[in-house]
Amino acid sequence: MKRLETLGISLVLVLCASGTLCQQRTTPVYQDANAPISERIQDLIDRMTLEEKIAQLESGMNVPGFPGSSTPALFDKNHLNDSVARKLMSNGLGTLASMDEFASLIDGPEPARTGAHHRNLLQGWVMKNTRLGIPIMFHGEALHGAVTKGATSFPQAIALGSTWDPDLVKTMFSAVAIEARSLGNTLVLAPVFDLSRDPRFGRVEEMYSEDPYLVAEMGVAAVRGLQGDSDLIDQDHVFATAKHFVHGQPENGTNAGPSDFSERTMRSIFLYPFERAVQGRTYRSGNALLQRDIRRNTLECQSLVAKAGLAQGVGIHRSDGFRLHSH
Repeated sequence: MKRLETLGISLVLVLCASGTLCQQRTTPVYQDANAPISERIQDLIDRMTLEEKIAQLESGMNVPGFPGSSTPALFDKNHLNDSVARKLMSNGLGTLASMDEFASLIDGPEPARTGAHHRNLLQGWVMKNTRLGIPIMFHGEALHGAVTKGATSFPQAIALGSTWDPDLVKTMFSAVAIEARSLGNTLVLAPVFDLSRDPRFGRVEEMYSEDPYLVAEMGVAAVRGLQGDSDLIDQDHVFATAKHFVHGQPENGTNAGPSDFSERTMRSIFLYPFERAVQGRTYRSGNALLQRDIRRNTLECQSLVAKAGLAQGVGIHRSDGFRLHSH
């Protein structure tokens, strides 16, 4: 009898050990923080359906709930609307923009804590209710400070360029990164690498200078401040977006207008700041020549590409959209 009991205990131990090993083996590689990043990425891509891959190319944007609007509300009194979330994000969502920027148009500015709470609700829902649990990448504006109530508003780029002080710009954007990250953003739409070559352009204040060298010095300093000096983004930094690739001298000074200059001028003048910034950074453009020939081949850059708001460009923007609150 004692021998049988001993055998029984041994069998149970073996079964428990086997179950533990099997459980360890079935843990997806992409969820293993200790696995090499390249292996985690490949494992995740191999598991994704076509619909899930398309969802990761989509970018949602919060729009204000104007009176009489039929746009569905994602939040109702700081509670997430589950039915709306399932309609919009059942396969996940790549990025979500403007959680703070447009939320104040109707009801007035909201505390930064509210935006952070909304991001936590959305992220928790996606991680729990989608098949693969791929987190959303939240991003927002940060041209001269994180855009939310209470954040520090620094001088505009045109004033920063006048300082000729890259170290100061890096220090400033280090502070911007901390404030943006505290909101839950992991990517910001800054800095601007455009050259202010036409004073008629209504966005000249967003640019550091008309000189490519000065723009490069200031822009690279801003990227380093936002992203830090490490190859990986830590909890106090965010991904930067070197923009707008290439759009600094639109025809007649019209925003998003055609850029009427030669390829030689583009390569030798307008591309210089971006060339200086290529270290795995992010860029924005929808032009095939710029994307395939110059960005990938000439600059050897394989970075993420984001399109500018509602303008034409690379990427997919949700046409159904949603708003933050019900009214």
